[in-house]
Amino acid sequence: MIARLKGILEEKAEGHAVVDVQGVGYGVAIPNLVFHKLPELGAEVTLQIYTHVREDQITLFGFGSKLEQDVFLLLMSASGVGPKVALAILSNLEAIQILEGVVKNDKALFSGISGVGKKTVEKLFVEIREKAEKRLVAEKGEGRRATLIASSAPIVYGEAWVADLEGALLSFGYRDQDVKAVLRDVSEKTAELGGFDAALRYALQFLSGGAGKSSVRGNA
Repeated sequence: MIARLKGILEEKAEGHAVVDVQGVGYGVAIPNLVFHKLPELGAEVTLQIYTHVREDQITLFGFGSKLEQDVFLLLMSASGVGPKVALAILSNLEAIQILEGVVKNDKALFSGISGVGKKTVEKLFVEIREKAEKRLVAEKGEGRRATLIASSAPIVYGEAWVADLEGALLSFGYRDQDVKAVLRDVSEKTAELGGFDAALRYALQFLSGGAGKSSVRGNA
């Protein structure tokens, strides 16, 4: 199974590229956003590859980063979502936008994408949200938390994982004052919540007004 291609970019077009690796040209299906980031023809290029095998054909899908590849596979883990739909989503949205959109329940973000209907979007939000949360924390949480520590001393709310929760929520784009309001509420429920994963789900519900609270997103 091919996992990565490194060679000379021989052809490129929206949705497709050919990479020459030691005289062998590999045709690769790519998201349109990857196409726009490719170098000039004749330049060296490296693509992360997902090999999709069917009875009648083998298709290589190429991505500019491991994150893009991971999001592609994450999208396909939802029932009824195949490579064509996953590729369409990644052709219209950056990988990090997709993760943030799923985590924040931003259904409008996916509207207008060809081949992606309301039922598909509903499946994505139900089936991959928890995985998207974890991948987004892994991608942005550490860097965001380092920035917070450098700029000001972190607020400590009893349990050590609450500081991790603060960094994760800020990395998702929530406002600092909103996050602090959530942390105050979470700090009163640390024993009940038990750990980071449960607290993250509770905090996201809190921020969207779904945890029996009025949404703090609207506070000044």
